[in-house]
Amino acid sequence: MTPEQNDLRNAVLPLLRRITKCRTRISKRKARASDKLKGQPVRLSFFIFGGICADRAPQGKTNFCFGCVYGKMAGDDLPTERNCIFMKLEKMDEFFAARIEGYDEHMKSNIEGASGFYAYTAELLPREAKSRILDLGCGTGLELEAYFAKNPSAEVTGIDLSEVMLNALKAKFPDNKLNLIQGSYFSVPFGEEQYDAAVSVESLHHFRADMKASLYRKLHAALKDGGVFVLTDYFAESEELEKEYFQNLAELKKEQGLSDDEFYHYDTPLLVEHEMDILRQAGFRDVRIMKQWGESTYTVLSAK
Repeated sequence: MTPEQNDLRNAVLPLLRRITKCRTRISKRKARASDKLKGQPVRLSFFIFGGICADRAPQGKTNFCFGCVYGKMAGDDLPTERNCIFMKLEKMDEFFAARIEGYDEHMKSNIEGASGFYAYTAELLPREAKSRILDLGCGTGLELEAYFAKNPSAEVTGIDLSEVMLNALKAKFPDNKLNLIQGSYFSVPFGEEQYDAAVSVESLHHFRADMKASLYRKLHAALKDGGVFVLTDYFAESEELEKEYFQNLAELKKEQGLSDDEFYHYDTPLLVEHEMDILRQAGFRDVRIMKQWGESTYTVLSAK
């Protein structure tokens, strides 16, 4: 085995397990990394992992992103010192803004369980006329497509970091009652006993347990008595993986000199049992899994 092949082997082995756990299954066709990508944003992995293809990897490092590893496994030339794709964290709002084109199609087609979970999530929301709904990380409102079809008079407050996403949502539902807020749902005030239900789909897996604990306490206070919170998201498959995701993010931030004052796009899902424990500690009752989608995506229902 040549030194170059050994470097690739050492890069692939620790990453391969995480790749196979990914909810997004990147096809070989999409993942072929080649010299023509030099200097361009890497869209191979499109959603979960960002990356920049550089003329030279950081000095002294062999640091392949997942897309690069997939590309090499698919048969492209091995990376060299002058041809390596390495991962660069992107700010959350900028990450999603850069991927608005094709976002809905990607989410519906490539995310585990998405062909069914958006509509199923909507089914768990109240049908009463003019129900008030809080949507955390609403994005382009994929879960709202099915919900507004069932309850067109519902009044939805949507919070998202990305202005681009909110604009797409507004354009999608021009005749529905929407109150859209650009910002972090950790800092936006919700009020007390304002909403009949809250929902979040594929958003909260980016954040730490302590952040969720304070968020869920705030959310519990914002719901009316008898209100529900419907959470559909993907979760870590083991405690080991849960810890590994956070360790990897911390290492990447340290390497790139990034602070904790900004949100960066990197998946750090908790175990579903840990998520449910945090919801119970925040005051929610009857916290239960309603449905599992594939290996690691769940719909969890909680009541006030």
